[in-house]
Amino acid sequence: MKKLFAVIRAYTLDALTYRGDIFIYTVVGAIHPIILLIIWLAVIASGGNPPMNRQEFLLYYFTVLVIKVWTTAWHAREWSTRIRLEELSPYLPKLAAFPFFLLGNNIGEKILKSIYLLPLILLAGTALNINLP
Repeated sequence: MKKLFAVIRAYTLDALTYRGDIFIYTVVGAIHPIILLIIWLAVIASGGNPPMNRQEFLLYYFTVLVIKVWTTAWHAREWSTRIRLEELSPYLPKLAAFPFFLLGNNIGEKILKSIYLLPLILLAGTALNINLP
């Protein structure tokens, strides 16, 4: 378990190197759910009869944002690139397997994305007047 935390810490610090890219990925990933939320809020404001009320839509789409950040993965591309370029050899003599490093890398990136997503959710929640239960 100590190895996993060390790898996650190392890759979180590594993700800080690409903080601008990760910020852009986070914002671009949040655009689609926010546009859908705005559409549903417009339907509610125009007197439509949606399946949920305004607060439920707000909670649903903000939850979608968090789930989207924590469930996306890009390991298949990383695996194929490393295999093709024969870059797996530095990981072979280590005490942990290559998937262990990919997991640490992915979690480190998700921690940074979550740090960027929290102010975005708070700002949108304040702008849209969300009341948490």
